[in-house]
This record gives sequence, structure tokens and C-alpha cells, in this order.
Amino acid sequence: MTVIIGAWGVLAGPDLPLWAAVYNHVADIFCHAIVTSSLVGVVIDLSLAVVKCRVGHFVADFCMCKDNIEQHSVTGRCGMAAEDSAQPNADQSQAGSTWLMFVFFLCFYVLDHRGEVPETVHKTLSLLGIACWAGIAWWVVDRLVRLESLCLELYTDDGDI
Repeated sequence: MTVIIGAWGVLAGPDLPLWAAVYNHVADIFCHAIVTSSLVGVVIDLSLAVVKCRVGHFVADFCMCKDNIEQHSVTGRCGMAAEDSAQPNADQSQAGSTWLMFVFFLCFYVLDHRGEVPETVHKTLSLLGIACWAGIAWWVVDRLVRLESLCLELYTDDGDI
């Protein structure tokens, strides 16, 4: 549903009904909050690496994709990511292609922000943002299902509730 409403917003532009515009706005706020949380976590973990004299190790793991940004967000662990939670070692070509794609899309986002890209590129970048919304919606539904399962377990195990 989130992908459909988000794509509708990209394709319809300002002609979106109020309820759909509000839904898109809330989804965008969640996406920005999660990205901000991850970036703040990276800054905090980098600060801890400086204090612990492990900056080289921290930067190397991050640049070689042995780490991921989600480990630094509100869902990650406090402080630097633990060794056992690190991603499996990525090879250099995978890390290189990941960073190449990052730089590629970053350039297009900067150009889009300055209004220097065609409308089709702008819409494509907007549709990529909807993937963030869909991921958040998936996570929320997953957590609600888990909560419902937990409540059912508690209710069936303990007849007092």
C-alpha cells in the first residue's frame, strides 16, 4: 500500500488527495528520522573510535563494507558495532561497486536538489525514496505481527490476562 500511495504521489504531483499527501509526508518523516538516526550514530561511533584510538579500524571496516550503517542507528547496539555482529567480509569489488553507486546517486541527488536534472530523473530518484518508505512499512507490520503473537502467547499461557 505504501509503495502504491508513494508512486501515486510521484506521478500525480500536487493533484494528490489530502489524505494521500499526509500519508506520504508522514512516511517521508519516518524515512528522514531513520537516516538521521543512522548518521548521528556513525558520528557517535566515530567519536568513540577516536577516543579508543581505533579510527583506522573503524573507517576500514566501514569502507570495506564489513559494517553497515544500520548497526549505528537506534536499532543497533550502543557504541561501536561488536565484532560478532559485523557483516561477513565483503570483497573489494563489492565494496568498490557499493561506493561507486553511492557516489553516483549522491551526485544525482545534489543535481536534483539544485534543479539541474530532467523531470524523468527527478521522478526516478523520488521512486527510489519510496523504497525507504516500503522498508519502514514492512518493519512496522513485522513488529505488529510479532507483538500480536507475543500477546497471544501471554494470553494462552496465563489465563489471568
